[in-house]
Amino acid sequence: MNIKYKIILLPIIAVIGTAALVLIIGYINSSIEDTIVLPKFEKEIISSEKDKIKNLILAEADVATNIVNSIKSKGGSEEEIRKALVEHTDHVFFLDDKSGYFFIYDLEGNRINVPGVKGEGKTSGNFMSLKDSNGTSIIKGMVEAAKNGGGFVEYWFPKKGETVPSPKLSYAKKIEGTNYFVGTGVYFDEIYEYAFKMKKFIAEETASRRIYIFAAAAAYIAILVIFAWFIIKGIIWGLTGVKRDLLKIVETGDTSSNIDEKLLKRKDEIGELAFAGKQIIDDFERVAIVSKRLADRDWCQEVKVKSDKDVMHKSLKGMIEEVNETLREISVFVNELDAGAKQVSAASNALSDGATTQAASIEEISASLTEMSGRTSQNAQNASEASTLAQSANSAAVNGQEQMQDLADAISGITLRAEETKKVVKTIDDIAFQTNLLALNAAVEAARAGTHGKGFAVVAEEVRNLAARSAKAAGETAELIDNVVSEVKSGNDMAESTAEALNRIAEQINKVTTLVAEIAEASNIQAQGVSQVNQGLEQIDSVTQQNTASAEETAAASTHMSDLASKLNVLIKKFKIKDASVSRKKIIGRKASRVSLSAPVESNSAAIVTPKEQIMLDDSEFGKF
Repeated sequence: MNIKYKIILLPIIAVIGTAALVLIIGYINSSIEDTIVLPKFEKEIISSEKDKIKNLILAEADVATNIVNSIKSKGGSEEEIRKALVEHTDHVFFLDDKSGYFFIYDLEGNRINVPGVKGEGKTSGNFMSLKDSNGTSIIKGMVEAAKNGGGFVEYWFPKKGETVPSPKLSYAKKIEGTNYFVGTGVYFDEIYEYAFKMKKFIAEETASRRIYIFAAAAAYIAILVIFAWFIIKGIIWGLTGVKRDLLKIVETGDTSSNIDEKLLKRKDEIGELAFAGKQIIDDFERVAIVSKRLADRDWCQEVKVKSDKDVMHKSLKGMIEEVNETLREISVFVNELDAGAKQVSAASNALSDGATTQAASIEEISASLTEMSGRTSQNAQNASEASTLAQSANSAAVNGQEQMQDLADAISGITLRAEETKKVVKTIDDIAFQTNLLALNAAVEAARAGTHGKGFAVVAEEVRNLAARSAKAAGETAELIDNVVSEVKSGNDMAESTAEALNRIAEQINKVTTLVAEIAEASNIQAQGVSQVNQGLEQIDSVTQQNTASAEETAAASTHMSDLASKLNVLIKKFKIKDASVSRKKIIGRKASRVSLSAPVESNSAAIVTPKEQIMLDDSEFGKF
């Protein structure tokens, strides 16, 4: 049961209870009147009638005593007294219809006078033995009552003109100074009739009064119902209005709607409830405005938290602060990633240029060694001239040894540069990994923000994809560099072999003056050494070409990564965030992952070796040998 019916049911119960209470009170009053009041009233009427009869007899006895005393004072006889009493009682009547009279008997039961009785029986006859149908002595009882100073006698006696006896009540009182008593009586049905009339009158008055009471109660209930109806109507209208307005906002989500102004102007609890609802709606409207601005990428919003228990505003404020902090960190990382990508691109371009120069030098050396191999036979034929030209050959050998040492140094520089490039690629991979972590954290925060974080979630996913692609490209570059390092190591081994061969040539040239006979054998050994050197140079040339291609790919990947970092920076700049300095201690892994990319570039530049002297072994040069 809703509160509307509960409120309506309350006055209905009150009205029913009031009506029931009125009926119960009326019933109790009626029962009290029937069982207590009316019987008591009846007794009081009978007692009143007895008192009335007694008072009448007492008054009549006093009058008769005065008559007796008056006659005695004049010296009158007993007969005069009797006649005077008879005459007096014949003319004294009471009651409205004059049916009440006084009778006189003497104490022996002789009748002195009974008004209305004619003939000899009027003033004669002894009735001491007179009894009613129940055996009650009538006159004897009166005589005894008179002797005792007066009293009542109840008996049954027929009414005038009737034969059936009726209950009657009489009172007798002795007349002072005489042997007489005066008495009177009244039938009980007359008393009861009077009592009945009085009871009827009281009952009618009570019924009339009860009707008035019921009418007044009905009018009171009607007024109460009308008054309660207006109060209940106001309460129900207020509650229904607040409920209607709040449900409208809940169902439609339209926070621009508001509570009815009539409800807000009320000064009771309904008005307070409506005002509280308006405050709640205003709070939601402010949150909606902030959410809309956040959806428009304006994260420079301030949210006021009312108390520690204000979960909604506290969570919204925390989300804004966390997103601002995350965007600032991402912006810093993106800027550094952009700078690092540009440095890697510059280093890769420098490496590519050095590898190209190195490849050209190796091609020239290879061509010279090819010509040298062709003329090895001629060296054997010209063994006779070897003696005279031994010193020149020794110098040439020493010069060749220096060239091979330069070649070994260049190969070592390539190896060092490849290792440093590998470190740079590792740094790029670490940056991509940390960017992926930040993008993942941003996606989690966007998911917590719900629908308001969808736009940021898309950006975070794009950052994550870019980080994954960067990591993949860095991995591929690292693999290529590992291959280059391996090939360069092989070339270094070949260079060392070539150096050893040249050392042997130098030793043989030193002995050429004494070991001319061994020139042919030395020439063959030299031819084999030249062939090995030629093969080594071909391998070095192949590795150098691969190194050049890898360097170009690294440069292209770095350029692409730089472009992606610039695009990501543009996307980040679309968000408006609060102006606040970013503490590097708050950036995850910031200090640990910071790598200077300028040193490797300088090292790479230093590692690029430009040959100081090229050996041009053309026909004119070989003519010298």
